[in-house]
Amino acid sequence: MEFRLNLVFLVLVLATGSAMTASEPYAALDPKAGATRRLGALEDACAASPGDVGRLLELTTEYLQQNRAELVISAIHRATPGARGAPEVEHKLARALESVGRFADARSAANRAFASCLRVVDTEGCGAHRLAIFDIHRAALSRIVTMGVDDPRDPRIQTAYDLVLRPASVRFIGGG
Repeated sequence: MEFRLNLVFLVLVLATGSAMTASEPYAALDPKAGATRRLGALEDACAASPGDVGRLLELTTEYLQQNRAELVISAIHRATPGARGAPEVEHKLARALESVGRFADARSAANRAFASCLRVVDTEGCGAHRLAIFDIHRAALSRIVTMGVDDPRDPRIQTAYDLVLRPASVRFIGGG
């Protein structure tokens, strides 16, 4: 009986070992792909000029599309203070922080994005539509923080956005 168990155990170890040696390494990003080379070029460009808001926004947009919020946060923190303070950069930071469940920090970044956009409204691409987007985002994050949400998968997040986006109707009674 003991011999059979040892034999079964040996076969399992050999099967596992052979399966592991037959597999090839896997990378999240294919180094031969054009998108990976483009991402590398964006990273190099941002490292070479950390104050370039346009390049920083390109890089963070790419990271957000790949669901790599932690890389967005890192890239923004490596940028110069002037680039970090741009309204759209603050908004990207708020989105990334929200994605990783740091809602209080995300609310602070969203508030900064709204305030800096308000200061430069109608310049630097910060029109009324952008201001409205930032306001909706900060209002939703305020609700999320008030609800005590600490998990980015919590369904109450959708509720917070629904409450902020729900249409309101005004009815005037009487008049003259």
